[in-house]
Amino acid sequence: MSDQGLFTEFMREERSLSNHLQGRPEARGLLQEIRTTRSLDQLDAVEAALDQRLAEVRPEYPQLGQLQSASVVEQGGELRHVGQGVRAATTRFWVKFPVSGDIEMLGYWPDKSEQSLRSVHHELMERIGGYASLASASDDDAKEYWRLQPTWQLHLVDLDQHQWAIYTFVDLTPEEEEALASSGGLEPLIRERCQEMRAIFDEIVLQARDYFEIELPTLARAVLAERRRVLINRTELLKDLTVPPEWAGAPLELEEAVVEAHPIETLVDDGQVGASEEADARTVEVTNTASEASAASTDLDLREMSYRLSPKSFAEVLRAIRTWADAVERNPRGFGHLDEDSISDLLAATLNATMPHAGREVFSRSGRVDIHVSANVLAEGSGPAEVFLCESKFADAQADIREALEDQIFRYLTARSTQAVLLSLCRQQDFSVGERSTREWATQAAGFAGASDGPVEAWPHHTYRVDGRLVEVCIATVAVPRVTTRSGRSR
Repeated sequence: MSDQGLFTEFMREERSLSNHLQGRPEARGLLQEIRTTRSLDQLDAVEAALDQRLAEVRPEYPQLGQLQSASVVEQGGELRHVGQGVRAATTRFWVKFPVSGDIEMLGYWPDKSEQSLRSVHHELMERIGGYASLASASDDDAKEYWRLQPTWQLHLVDLDQHQWAIYTFVDLTPEEEEALASSGGLEPLIRERCQEMRAIFDEIVLQARDYFEIELPTLARAVLAERRRVLINRTELLKDLTVPPEWAGAPLELEEAVVEAHPIETLVDDGQVGASEEADARTVEVTNTASEASAASTDLDLREMSYRLSPKSFAEVLRAIRTWADAVERNPRGFGHLDEDSISDLLAATLNATMPHAGREVFSRSGRVDIHVSANVLAEGSGPAEVFLCESKFADAQADIREALEDQIFRYLTARSTQAVLLSLCRQQDFSVGERSTREWATQAAGFAGASDGPVEAWPHHTYRVDGRLVEVCIATVAVPRVTTRSGRSR
């Protein structure tokens, strides 16, 4: 931005301040935070902190200092035609306006201004008929456009102090210097130019203030109200949910597991294990009853206590998800238009309804993974580790499946014995294609070690080596074809 020129016709036509302000990450992030709240409690917390969050995203508006001399460059200006075939050297006089605050917005045009603002190309644009005519302008007009482009420039003055200034310049022959020295100096020569620049600068600041102090707060509250309406409707939709008897399951149960405290990498590096099979054996979880764990307390110096869902409970969860998936597949038009979050909301509500635990919400939608269960929800004092994870993902490409596994499930495993489900939502019209592709793509994820059958038919269990241990993930494929019109277009 420094030497491309400020307050130009290009800025007016191609770089609107409105688009810049609306696209700023801090403003977009605030709105996205509101749009992705998953419960009314979360939304209440966001609303309570909204004024503070709006203050945090509000920038320091630009401020313009007083005109100052910057530098003089002997023979640093353009050559001036002073006669037939004669050109004279000029001296370039630089002046500057110190500027502070958020300087990035100075590279954009205040498109909501009601003032008649003049760019540095104003007179040229009037002569050729506007910016659109520039492509067909004469060579002389094109040269004039590029000559005027750097009239105003933004440069860093002091890197350590992070001080910036807006610069402009005047080129003078020796004769012009002498004449101006006795008639008021440079200021009268650039007075009109500076006034036009100040008018644009002031309108940039005014539009930025309006956006952050009026438009964004109004928009944020409107988005919050809309999200509240959605969550209230969703709560009403699910509160009277009746559960078919065949879905009902027993409360989930934890079992204790003792695991090796040393990761595989340490054992191999120290030369204590010579073969990969032996390394795997050192990390196999040994299930104990509470009494066995107590009896073995003297041997726990090399082991640590962990928890996991009992195999029976994990199988119950998978069968409940399978029954839910059957209902989804019988009603594709009711689910085909939903996004991943909405489908996860419905699955979490179903699981909580079918597998209650002392009236507490077992399957949580808060957090970085779509659905998870923490050990301490099932048994007080068992710790915060996640013992169950479920990530929903539309299986449109290999990258989707690998992202769900590597960036979500693997990344947020907090217990050595976590059990996980990848809920692959296949939108292909031919479900067998999506099912086959999902299984193949899942084998390409980092650390894939093998596949085996699970308690639910057609939902294989894949094993992955993650951070020195083996992790088992159920690959659950569900047909959720896109809702289309008769002509085959997506609704």
